[in-house]
This record gives sequence, structure tokens and C-alpha cells, in this order.
Amino acid sequence: MNPGQAVSVAVVGLGVRGRQWAEVFSLVPAAKLAAVIDTAAVTGVPGVPSFRSLNEAARAVHLDAVVIATPPAVHRSILETAVSHHFAVLCEKPLSETLAEAIEMVRLASAKNVPLLVGMNFRFLPVVAEARRRVRSADLGRPIYATFTYLRNRASRRSDLNSYPATMEHPMLLEQSIHHLDLIRYVYSREALNVSAHSWNPPTSTYRGDACVAMHLEMAGGLHVEYVGTWVAGTNRMDFRWRTDFERGVMIQERQFSDLAVAKRVSGADLTGPRFDEEGEPPLSVSLPASKPFVDDTAGLLAALCATSTGEESEATSGTDHLKTLALVHASIASAATCRTVSVPVFAAKHGIDA
Repeated sequence: MNPGQAVSVAVVGLGVRGRQWAEVFSLVPAAKLAAVIDTAAVTGVPGVPSFRSLNEAARAVHLDAVVIATPPAVHRSILETAVSHHFAVLCEKPLSETLAEAIEMVRLASAKNVPLLVGMNFRFLPVVAEARRRVRSADLGRPIYATFTYLRNRASRRSDLNSYPATMEHPMLLEQSIHHLDLIRYVYSREALNVSAHSWNPPTSTYRGDACVAMHLEMAGGLHVEYVGTWVAGTNRMDFRWRTDFERGVMIQERQFSDLAVAKRVSGADLTGPRFDEEGEPPLSVSLPASKPFVDDTAGLLAALCATSTGEESEATSGTDHLKTLALVHASIASAATCRTVSVPVFAAKHGIDA
């Protein structure tokens, strides 16, 4: 590739997420949408060559990188093709529904020296970057306790949502909670030591597998996190809240893509005033850059793919790092199945993952 030349990217899969990918290329000058690939799409992308397979596209146009935006069941076969052509790859999460296959995919890419990124786009949200910065600054001291709540009524039959989660065995954990567990690892910059989890599927669920999960995470450094997530909420009103209590204050996010507030504890105030103070130390909103969900964060991922494909450093989640999040997800599944606390490092080591 010549210096300054745009990275030629193929998007494989023109479902809901694939079309989101196609729309953000105009925001990333370093990237060019060179091909779209889908075996079932009725319409393609105007002005972009369409193909039925990645091999067919590789023979017809020049490609440097591939975005895999298909259901997880076919991720591996597409990755194998991309690796055979030595294309840099960004694959949507999860790499696979099984941990063993995900490990094999990461090893395959590594063996061929092919960059493999995973589409954890929430890491590219301004609110996440600011939360991570504040944790690292230690201005509020060490994080000691957190609660993360995600309550949503996600009807699996909506036409503007991917349909394949409806038949997954663990849809909530592998499609939604995986983002949240990745953020917990990323924002706090520490790994889980133990997990105690429960998952279930209410009678009103439109999913085959468990659409509700609750867990307790014991993180390195003495941090404890309580997590609750569901796709079968009682109403259609989205309820998101992530609160982190520190040694000297609190940080609260009350919207999935924005709305961060912080407060410092007033020293000595716990000994005076009302015993149950609902007005003291009000959290103050943090100014954040404007960001359009699933657009700007996806554009950030695309820019990271371009940087990686040209040998530059990238902030995107690598396949190797994603295995640590997947190990936590599958350790949670094991905990829920056995009703026992699972040691995440022991679980990861058993599967050959350095957690």
C-alpha cells in the first residue's frame, strides 16, 4: 500500500450491522469501501461492487482488510478465507458462540501474522473514554464497589435488529452482556478473579436461551461489581445505570451512550446533618463530546482497523484481548450451570488463555 492511500475494505454481511458499517465509510477518509459480500442480500450498496463470496471479491478488486458482520456461526469460515489472502480482519463479537472455536480463530490469525480485531465498539464512546480516564487518574481514589444495571425489552422479532440471537443458547451473555463485561475490564483496567452468576429465561421471553443474567464479580484490587442484565424488561423504557463508588467519591453513568456525572465526598459530612441525606454531594455532569451511537463509535473502529492494517498501533480490541472477555463470559455460563463461584484465572488457564 502506498503512503496516504486509502485502505480498501470489504464488508461481509449486509444485515443490520453490516449496513451500519457501510454507512460510516464516509466519515473515515483513510478507508474505502471496496466491496460488499452477502449471499442473501436483495440490495447492495450503491456504487460499490457486490459479490457472493470473499474469494470472488478478492479476485475482482484490490482488498487490504475485511469487516466480518455476519452471524457468529459463519465467522470462522470467513476468517479462514481472509487469512488465506492475508487481509487484516475486524470481526464482530462474539468471535464464536463456543470458546474453543474462538481460541482456534485467534491462533489461526496469529500463526499467519494477520491482524485480528474484534468489534467492541462501546470502547470508542466518549463517555467510556472519560470514565476510563477518571479511574486511571485516581482523583477519587481506588474504585471499591460498583453496580451495573441494564434493563431492556428487546423483542427478537423486530426487523431492525439481528434475528439470530433468538435461537442462541445464551443470547444475553454472548450478545449484550459481553459488551458490558468488556467495558468493566476496560474502564477499571483490571481482570475478574471470581464470578458467581445466575441466568434464566422468563416465560414472556421471545428467546430460546436465557435472556436474563445476574452476577457478582470479584475484580483484582479489591473491587466488587454487581451486574444485572435482561432483554425481557417489564416495560419498553430503557433502564441503564452504571455507578462506581470510590474511596473518595462516586461516578455515575445513567445512559448507555452518554451522561456521566461525578461527586466527591465531603470529609466529615458523614458525622453531621441528616442521617439519610438525599441532597448532599450532588453528582455534577461531565462535559462530553457529541457522539451519535453506532455511527461515531463504529467509525472509530473502522479508523482503528485502517491503522492496524498499515502497521500502526490501535486502541481496538485485539483477538487476544477479546479472549479474556470471552473467558469471563463462559466462566459466567459455567457458574450459572453449576450454581458455584468460578475462578476466572483457573477457568481461563484450563482453556489455554492467559487471563
